[in-house]
Amino acid sequence: MDLCFPQRLARCDLRTSESFDCQEAFGYGAFQKRLFLLLILASFSVVCQTSIATLVFGDVDHWCKRPKGLNISAAEWKNIAIPLEADGRLSQCRVYERCMPPVHLNLPNRRRMDSAMQAQPDWWFNECLNAAPEAANDTREIPCEEWEYDVSVADSTAVVTWDLVCHRRLISIVVVALQYAGAVLFLVISGMFADSLSRRSCLVASAAALLTTTVCTFLASTYYLYAVARFLSGGFVAVNEIFSVVIPFEVTTHAHRPQQVILWQMVGILLAEVWEILMRRVALHWSLKQLVFLAPTALLLPMSLTVSESPRWLVAKGRLEEAEAVMMQAAETNNFPLPNTAALINKLREQFEARTCSPTSSDDEMLDSHSLRRRVLAMFVAYFSMTFSYYVAVFATAPVQEAWIPYGVVAATLLACVAMYVLVTGIALVTVMDTCLVMIAVIDCLLSATAGAGVATITNILIVLLRGVSLAVLIHILVFVMELFPSAVRSGALCWVFASGRVGALFASVTFVLQLNGRVDVAFAIAAFLLFLSLMVIRVLPRTTMVEQAKEANLGSSSTRNTMEHMRRTLERQTDRKTRSGSTEGPKSRKSLTSNTDVSHKTSAGRHGRKLSQNLRLPKSRRQ
Repeated sequence: MDLCFPQRLARCDLRTSESFDCQEAFGYGAFQKRLFLLLILASFSVVCQTSIATLVFGDVDHWCKRPKGLNISAAEWKNIAIPLEADGRLSQCRVYERCMPPVHLNLPNRRRMDSAMQAQPDWWFNECLNAAPEAANDTREIPCEEWEYDVSVADSTAVVTWDLVCHRRLISIVVVALQYAGAVLFLVISGMFADSLSRRSCLVASAAALLTTTVCTFLASTYYLYAVARFLSGGFVAVNEIFSVVIPFEVTTHAHRPQQVILWQMVGILLAEVWEILMRRVALHWSLKQLVFLAPTALLLPMSLTVSESPRWLVAKGRLEEAEAVMMQAAETNNFPLPNTAALINKLREQFEARTCSPTSSDDEMLDSHSLRRRVLAMFVAYFSMTFSYYVAVFATAPVQEAWIPYGVVAATLLACVAMYVLVTGIALVTVMDTCLVMIAVIDCLLSATAGAGVATITNILIVLLRGVSLAVLIHILVFVMELFPSAVRSGALCWVFASGRVGALFASVTFVLQLNGRVDVAFAIAAFLLFLSLMVIRVLPRTTMVEQAKEANLGSSSTRNTMEHMRRTLERQTDRKTRSGSTEGPKSRKSLTSNTDVSHKTSAGRHGRKLSQNLRLPKSRRQ
């Protein structure tokens, strides 16, 4: 809510909570790993809660119901009463009018019957069965009002329970749309108060509410009660997802924060995809199947109760005593030196009291209120477009009966997860996002072309690729949003961005009408246009986040330190070498000097002796 009001945002401390790394506060260990389990379970639950409609509203073969008292088999009924479609298949939604009992005897197609025939009981029954030549030429069709279903799979889908076929088929899409609408409503409301209320309180409350509404889903006996339960569940699971992501994000060390959050969220999503494949292969009544499918949701509440409050959010709100307690507990859990934690807390206390965290000019730009609001709007557009594209692909594959598609989606998602993990390790988050949006926009363009041309195999392959890559990109965008905004406004921004994605999913559900009319290519073209539009909008985003800037600064200072250390060691080695060479050459020089002196003395002595003997030479007689 503070993002909307510059005066309120100016009173918030946006810097102190971002001035430290959790590695300096309490290290990395069991404290974070426990929260990653919550992250996996929350991602698993949000996928299951979102895809439950496609599981329980599975398609089933159907045809117009036989009138009462008509004692013929289903095969005979189809042969004489069900018309053929243009593709040669039996119609599922229409029947010959002559084989249905008339509402009254004055229907236009009955006027040719004489009064004697009309007076006979069940004359329409005889007309349908006997199929007189003039009756056989009567090909008038009427829409079905009731249906019969394939008994082999009738119990496995709620479509049979509430007759959600033919002109009532869109009613099943309404349940999906209501889930997204509930998410939008609850996320917008939560975004107004998310950063004012306790993160842990919101997490626990949403988990408890989600468990309650999920139980109501199991107990719903009518379509309308079921729709209301799904509306509430869609809202609460979205809110729970936000806080299940924010809390682990805020306690993860800067070195691998994006990679860790992306990795564990993708693990939860992959497990949910595999779980859905397994449940589709199980032959159970649809009510029991959804009970088993959504059972892991019950683990969210006890898991949420074990979570501590986010210390970074407590620092942002000035509740330093509570932050100190949480940090000390985390340090003890991670076997981190408690004096280091205490020293950091004292430093944060001094910074909070002085409100000076030595901000740089880039920090001022990153935390400027106008810049923050521009970023929110840009991420609205990007996440809306990305979610719209993803769910258009999901709805496009919903009626496709290709057995390999679910397995292909899991494989594509796994490969996209690995690629995303590698990319964010060495490339700026915004650069990765730009590249992925371009790639998905190109895939949407190709899908529009192949779907319009009717090339089913290539279209299905591209859709599988699009779904796998889109899941990884959606998670990446959420992580990028959390990196863009400080803790004081992070949850609110994330709630609203996630709400924009649910609006995109809501609009994508409307495109199901295009699919029913055979124009899914138009939906893909719209998705491509929105993605290219978002690429233009997100140009206002900073090219690096505050954490990435800090990493670059640390790398620069580390490189400088390494260079200086290398120079110092080089000089020391050169000095030591000169010292050692000087110490070894000293005795040698002294020895050589002595020997040279001796030689010179000897030489000079020899010369003087010879000269002296020559000068003192005596006559031979005397010498003798």
